[in-house]
Amino acid sequence: MMKMTSDEKVKLLVNYENKQKLTPKHFRKIIKFSDDKDVLVRSMVADLLINFESNESKKVLLKLACDKKAMVRTSAYDSLAVFKSKKVEKFLKKAILNEKNEMACSYAIMSWSDVAAALDEDLLKKKSFVSKIKKLSNIQKSEHCMLSCYYALYVLGKKKSIKNITSFLNSKDYHIRCAVINVLRGFLTSDNQQLIKKSLETLIKREDTIAVKANALSLIKFINNGV
Repeated sequence: MMKMTSDEKVKLLVNYENKQKLTPKHFRKIIKFSDDKDVLVRSMVADLLINFESNESKKVLLKLACDKKAMVRTSAYDSLAVFKSKKVEKFLKKAILNEKNEMACSYAIMSWSDVAAALDEDLLKKKSFVSKIKKLSNIQKSEHCMLSCYYALYVLGKKKSIKNITSFLNSKDYHIRCAVINVLRGFLTSDNQQLIKKSLETLIKREDTIAVKANALSLIKFINNGV
């Protein structure tokens, strides 16, 4: 049997991404690619493993989260958010302090906070950790990481952080503005919908980037239809 090329593997994994449900058979195929030489293949494996909350999946993701390529680590950190265990929380906490890549670090912060909040213990201590990392120079230099810090504070119970999050709608980086809208969509409640709507309405008056404006208008429409 001929070996699959990288393009063939990517095509297969894209097909898996488009499936509504993945089976154990798919899982066995996916993890076979976790050591692939192609960085895109390994990254896609990490993305897909979010669909399998098993110890084996977690083990593979923890390995991919130590990959030499930031793209793979970013995907692995993201998928680890669904594994609500003390081991994963400790791993991600350590990753936050050691990760050199800006985007990967921002995902590690968000996933750590999701896991930490789900474990629902020592929340005061965990909020203190976020306050600590916010003072680190590499975190302060990165809008992505700072946004993730306020995301973390919010999910850990500091609801006033929503105002800090909306302030990033003023970022000069349209990627950040898009990221903020996605975060706000996930945090939307009847208590904060008017604050979010007002912030988005202010944004669209000056927004030139089509993707950002479309996302903002979509969320406003959703709010108008009732949370």
